[in-house]
Amino acid sequence: MTSPEWFSRYQTGQREQVWRELRELGSAVRRQPELAREARMVCDEMARRARQNVETIVERLAADGYRFHTNDDSQVPQAPHMPPTAAAADSAAWLEERIGDVPMTVTSWLRLVGDVWLVGTHPQWPTSASGDPLVVELEGSRYPGSSMRDYIDEEWEQWREYVDDGDDPGPFVLPVAPDQLHKGEHQRR
Repeated sequence: MTSPEWFSRYQTGQREQVWRELRELGSAVRRQPELAREARMVCDEMARRARQNVETIVERLAADGYRFHTNDDSQVPQAPHMPPTAAAADSAAWLEERIGDVPMTVTSWLRLVGDVWLVGTHPQWPTSASGDPLVVELEGSRYPGSSMRDYIDEEWEQWREYVDDGDDPGPFVLPVAPDQLHKGEHQRR
């Protein structure tokens, strides 16, 4: 099969068509090196654009008086965006080695965007505390004394135990955001 030139098509605005074709191929895209290379390039471009958007959002929110902080009563100030560290590529490789075929969008985000924590409030926005902020923590930059690898390993092992016991826990869900712990019941539906 010849390359569908997804990357150049993505860059020229055919993003929806490219994503549709990638979804239709599913994991088969990884079996052909040329397709895998093109798919990785598309995912990396998505991540570069996402990072630019995250940086713009953070800049504009901060300029408008939004305060980024922990999601508790103490509201300790937090950095809203932590770019990937030098170890991000190793973390992405470890994830794929440990778990298997991690979506390319996830590893691209890990390597190129970093961790995002847009939790916070604005003094003039009365409903800002009940918002649904973007949180993606793959590298764990906000937790310097902890290891995301250890956390993911624990989650993976717990999931494997369910499978080994004959239970059907469904597919493994990579814990990248605290949604299930911090969002209200009405937001999870």
